[in-house]
This record gives sequence, structure tokens and C-alpha cells, in this order.
Amino acid sequence: SDTVAASQQNNFAVSISETTDGGVKIATGFSLTDEGGAESNASGLTLTFTDGSSLQLIEAGSASAAHAVSVPGASGELGISNTSTNNSAGALTVGHGSDAVGFDYATAADAFGIDGFKASISASFNDDVAASTDASTATLENSYAVGVTYVTTAGDSTVTIGGGYNAGNYNSTVATKDTAVYQAGISAVTGDLTVGAGYASGDIIRSGDTGGTSWLLR
Repeated sequence: SDTVAASQQNNFAVSISETTDGGVKIATGFSLTDEGGAESNASGLTLTFTDGSSLQLIEAGSASAAHAVSVPGASGELGISNTSTNNSAGALTVGHGSDAVGFDYATAADAFGIDGFKASISASFNDDVAASTDASTATLENSYAVGVTYVTTAGDSTVTIGGGYNAGNYNSTVATKDTAVYQAGISAVTGDLTVGAGYASGDIIRSGDTGGTSWLLR
């Protein structure tokens, strides 16, 4: 017999912005999803100042992740496959968690008089979470991050260099370290050709493992 299934995928988003007499733009919004549950998700609050800098409040994210360079991934047929429990993360933004309560301040373009330079600093706070002795779950408490990007040209190519550092502490009492990661990347775009490379390293709290010290992924 045939089986028929249906799922609701309706969504509705609202975006609101206002510019004050002083020239500061205030923007926010929210989305409605899953009409049966009447769920809503706020998109935070962003203040854009007259000098081009901005301040995000609520769900601001990580300053380091915001400056991660986009590195092209592999494509086509890959002839080698293997499964291992000892594997490295595959993204420059791994370990860049943040709580919804926090801020991210981003400079305007060409910051500090340097053409093509931008920088950000962010922090999030969740001090009221209770400590946990369960090695299978962890909740982020506080996080702090910085990130920078520099864009320049070299002949016909546009070169982007980015990097950042992100630190965070969790409520786990069995983890032997907290999260502290850094990342750096570079990409060059010439017409339709993009060449890039990136590197990330550090100590990462990985939720879902069993055992007190197996939180750590290096």
C-alpha cells in the first residue's frame, strides 16, 4: 500500500527598521514558524551608527565566526572513503558558540585608517545556568571573541585574509578544559576562479560524548 505524508512548511517573517534624527539606524525583526505551535524567533536588535559601525544585541553571534574566510570545498568524485572516531572538524567556525544574550560590535569599513580592514569584538553571557556533572550534555555559559578581515587586490585578484579567536566556558564540572579556538584563512578570487586555504585549532567542548575527559576535541 502507498503511504502519504504531509508537513507544514509555512513561515512568515517581519523586519522593522527606524532611523533616528541623529542618523542611527535601529533594525530588528522576528519570524513565525510552525503555525500549529505558534512559535516565534526574534532576530535580535542591530544599531548602525553614522560612521558605518554597528552594534548587534541579542543573538549577536561570534566575532571570530563572522570573519571566517570562505574556503572552497572539494567536489567531484572522491575515490577514498573511511570511517574513524578520531577525526578533525571540517569548518573554521567549529567551537564558535555564543548565547543569545550578548553583543557584537563591528567597525566600519577601512577601520583605523587601513583600507580594506574591518574588526569585530563580541561577548555573550549566561551566568544563571546550573552546573552539570552529566558528561553527555553541556551548556555554554559565557563566551568572548575577536575577529579581523583584510581585503586587498593583487593584480586581477581580490585577496581576503581573515582570522579570529573565540573562548567560552561551559557548565560541565567533568570537562578538564574550556573552549578556546583560533582560526585563520585566506582566499584569492580571479574571475570565476577561487583559491583558498584555512586553518583552525584549539580545545573544544563536544556535547554528546560519554566520559568526563572525552569532551575535548583537538
